[in-house]
Amino acid sequence: GELVLFGESLGSAVSLELALDHPAAALVLEAPFTSVRDMARTTLLAPLAPFVRTRYESLARVPRLRMPLLVLQGDRDEIVPPAQGRRLFEAAPEPKRYYAIPGAGHNDTFYVGGEAYWHVIAEFLDGVARTTHAGGAPPPE
Repeated sequence: GELVLFGESLGSAVSLELALDHPAAALVLEAPFTSVRDMARTTLLAPLAPFVRTRYESLARVPRLRMPLLVLQGDRDEIVPPAQGRRLFEAAPEPKRYYAIPGAGHNDTFYVGGEAYWHVIAEFLDGVARTTHAGGAPPPE
């Protein structure tokens, strides 16, 4: 399909769930976390972590992904520890790309990332389009 799913922060878990059940051309996750429980441990909600019912166990589910993945993460994210996005990326199958946005926090990624941020997304989508239209051949490096 030509659909590209994009999820940011909490939306990353929802987009991953969608991607596992619905064919799409690619998945882009920005500031993704490993699970709701892991996130609860890092915030003021820590005492509630054991009671969180909606787990969104992204780390356990991402190995089932069957489409190209781009993970974008501010290297100074103050909400989602960048290590969570990195762990999620490492658990995902190829093809995949990780981009740490230098100096970016949780809510200023595209602003701080500037032209490079948009370039990484455009380059990723261009590679996906070339692969899709070439009948599944990987794009040239």
